[in-house]
Amino acid sequence: MIDVVSPGQLTTIVSLPDWRRVSYGLPIGGAFDAEAATLANRAAGNDANANVLECVLVGPRLRFSQRTRVAWYGADCDVAAGAFEVEGELTIGRIRNGLRGWLAVEGGIEDERAPYAEAPTMLRKGTLGTGPLSPRRGERGRGEGLFPRTEPKTIGVKRGPHPSSLATIECEVTPQLDRVGIRLRPLLPLAEKPPADLPSCGMQFGSVQWHPDGSLVVMGPDAPITGGYLQPLTVIRAELWKLAQLGPGERVTLLAE
Repeated sequence: MIDVVSPGQLTTIVSLPDWRRVSYGLPIGGAFDAEAATLANRAAGNDANANVLECVLVGPRLRFSQRTRVAWYGADCDVAAGAFEVEGELTIGRIRNGLRGWLAVEGGIEDERAPYAEAPTMLRKGTLGTGPLSPRRGERGRGEGLFPRTEPKTIGVKRGPHPSSLATIECEVTPQLDRVGIRLRPLLPLAEKPPADLPSCGMQFGSVQWHPDGSLVVMGPDAPITGGYLQPLTVIRAELWKLAQLGPGERVTLLAE
């Protein structure tokens, strides 16, 4: 068991995206950065789809009763990137140079939410259960994986599914952001005006909606699977990790191929 001394800010229990949820009309969910979560799990000696803690802005403070292997991947915080062993208290602290990070714990983290719940479980004070400790003690060394990751503020997109002339768009990230979506304000007015509404069509993690007020909303892992606004662009799968680290006030460029 792990004692949660402080849950941090907006810390959730997540695993890999689950496309089976779509057949229930639910978002795919999962980690905002599946690669970082997978590498953290492997470093901790877990299967790739074990539950991890997705930490936002301020990470949790945890107390381990026995020596346990953990791994951190994502933005900088008060612990070093990669895998290490801990006994006693571990404080993730303030997350810097980004917005999110992922903490894997040897054995994986138990999640008691109902099957196919609409949203991930928020971390609370109390206790967390884990699986049995692994005899492998991790497959990767400290700090391996993820790098190099370049140009985090330039996000590659594909045109469509709806036709438009949008290509390169410089935007500011607004405070309206969460796991459902990230609202962007174009720095220059867009040449066209989108229709006020359309018949609903399918959406996915990375779909870009163009709203009548001129803003763009990039869908996150907890976004609905259909929407009724124009979708002129879709973020390339290899670029999705960049969305996880966007914070209010930052400037980003959507660059269409």
